[in-house]
Parts: sequence; structure tokens; C-alpha cells
Amino acid sequence: MTSEDRAGAIEGHPPARERIDWSPVGRPAPGTAIDLPHLRRYTLGDELLEREILELFAEHAATTLVQLEAAADEAARQQGAHALKGSALAVGAWTIAGLAETAEGLAASAKATAAVLAKLAVAIEEARDFIGALRDPLGERRP
Repeated sequence: MTSEDRAGAIEGHPPARERIDWSPVGRPAPGTAIDLPHLRRYTLGDELLEREILELFAEHAATTLVQLEAAADEAARQQGAHALKGSALAVGAWTIAGLAETAEGLAASAKATAAVLAKLAVAIEEARDFIGALRDPLGERRP
């Protein structure tokens, strides 16, 4: 039995090669970029904390996208995609997490990478718009 097999043999833990379904509470409704019930489980309903976390995520996602687009090599892209995936999973941005996971696993195909990064850019913009609407539901202070 290999170490991977042993890891998978632990009750409740999938084998290392099995893909994990990241969403413990399901996917948000269509048109919803962030799974707020997921985030609220961790913030215990503290709206100020939710907003702070979402603002940090919005900034991190935009910055990481720029870094991914400028990544000089596959290792840098994988590292940035992995970091983005982790922060997206934390806030319930399932679409971004899935695309970041795809980017993390891509081989050095420039065409495939560009296609995934383009989808990631759209998903990040949708999340930032969603977060902006939470910040100001009347749309008065959206930068």
C-alpha cells in the first residue's frame, strides 16, 4: 500500500488522486458570485467582518489575476492560482475557485492558459461587482 493509498484509506478522506467537491453548502444561485451563507458560517453573521473579508478578497483576486497574466513560468502561475483558489474557497466564490484550480493544473499551454485566465477575469469582475453592490446597494459609491 502506497502512502497515497493509506491517505485515502483514512475514513472520511478521499484518496489523494480524487477530486474534492469544494462546496460544503452548495452553489450560489445563478448570478450570485459569492455564496454568502457559506461566508456567514465563518463570520457568525457579523456583516462588518463579512464586508471586510470580501473587500480584501476583491483586492486580492484582482492583484492575483494581474500576477497570473504576467507569470514568467508555470511554477509562478501555479503558485498564484493556488493562492487564489484558497481565498476563493474561503469566501464561497466557487466559480473563481474552480477556474483557479483549472489554471493551477494546466500544463504550459499558452492558448489554454489564456482562455482560462480570460474566464477568470470575467468571474473576478462579476465577484467585484457583487461585492460592490453589497457595499452600496444604491450604487452611489462604486469605484
